[in-house]
Amino acid sequence: ISTGLARPDYFDWPAAVEQIVDNFRPDLVVVMLGENDNQALRTPGGREETPVGTIEWPQAYEERVRDFMELITAKGSRLVWAGLPVVRDEGRWGIIERQNDIFERAAHDVRNVAFLDTWDLFSAPDGGYTAYYRSEGGVQLIRETDGLHFNSTGYDLLARAAVGLAVTEFDLAPKVIAN
Repeated sequence: ISTGLARPDYFDWPAAVEQIVDNFRPDLVVVMLGENDNQALRTPGGREETPVGTIEWPQAYEERVRDFMELITAKGSRLVWAGLPVVRDEGRWGIIERQNDIFERAAHDVRNVAFLDTWDLFSAPDGGYTAYYRSEGGVQLIRETDGLHFNSTGYDLLARAAVGLAVTEFDLAPKVIAN
């Protein structure tokens, strides 16, 4: 929580994911981050590299995203990058849409990466925020009261959507483990 790619001095996701990939050799990795990345890009040592709001920021951030995707997939893992969902605070929508555009563009360019559009998946019929998910089975509360995070039902729906996309995009099938 509260981490992303902008501040490796706070939490270094590339270093963490490198350990995960090296130690576990996952077939599939699912990533959802970026909500907190609308800030200056810093080095692992904390030095400011690219101020937010500059013309250089989107390209520099996209390079970080692309490098992160390549790090995850370099040893054979497939990656589903879940875009950021619509949030209650409409003032954040432009930032989130920019982030999602960056994620989707990078996913298109990096082999073995698929982008999951959660904005459309979890928005109201008019494209705005809703805390509920409507399906043939009825209506379910899927968001926390902060208007940002999912509850356990929402994260379950997100995980199922990510696995479903992986199955179709990468022709993956669940492994059966016999006891």
